[in-house]
Amino acid sequence: MGLFFARQIMVLNFPDSPTATQFKKLAELCAFIHSDLLFILHLPKFSKTMEKQAWFTQIELNLVQINCQTPELSKLPQWVSHRAKAMNLQIENEANQLLCYSYEGNLLALKQALQLLQLNATDGKITLTKAQEVVEHSAQFTPFQWIDALFEGKIQRAQRILYHLQNEEVQAVVLLRIVQKELMILLEITRNPTAVVSSEQSLFIGNLRTEFDRLKIWQNRRPFYNQITQRLTYQKLYALIQQLAELERKVKQEFSDDIWQELERFSAQFT
Repeated sequence: MGLFFARQIMVLNFPDSPTATQFKKLAELCAFIHSDLLFILHLPKFSKTMEKQAWFTQIELNLVQINCQTPELSKLPQWVSHRAKAMNLQIENEANQLLCYSYEGNLLALKQALQLLQLNATDGKITLTKAQEVVEHSAQFTPFQWIDALFEGKIQRAQRILYHLQNEEVQAVVLLRIVQKELMILLEITRNPTAVVSSEQSLFIGNLRTEFDRLKIWQNRRPFYNQITQRLTYQKLYALIQQLAELERKVKQEFSDDIWQELERFSAQFT
């Protein structure tokens, strides 16, 4: 804020799962918003539930909502196609796939690659050969994308993500904590109302929708749970949980340097 600025700018970054107390404080804050203040609220995820909150109704008439979420892998080729079209470029499908593979999760680098291709493509056409000339492998991944790949049974993709996470110096214990939580959720949503006769029995999927709603699992993550419940048996799920406990013990007690190789072998068990 400067002395001669016409408006003040206030930026508020909210956590992933705001509490009722935080929403209440936000509503109190919104009561002080006026025309001389530019209030920027950054939320990791905006839901229909938030639209019913008091703070939202207070500022709804003067609200500008901007969705800044990175496209999922399945929607990234469409994003590239639209972007290329806006830049008056014709992009081959193979070139599109290469760009998506190389720059997944890194839209800034992907945008810069398209700009470079625009300069090099005097005829406005982006072929696979031209894309290969400018591509740098700059994909960015999160631990949750690793989990999603495991649940989908895409082991090669999971191991590729694992490799990138290791290079980004993500702590292995962080991955262990996240996958532990996901496996516990998986165990909970597949609880069989009757006794499990055999450990070879497939996971119970007759109550998934109710369990999803009860645990407030996001809609975009439910398909991943649906896929893995179709593949696992109780025996395999218990084995994964036991392997995970052993990995955690090695990290905490033995400080094993082979943890990333162990995680790679662990990933292979999700086929």
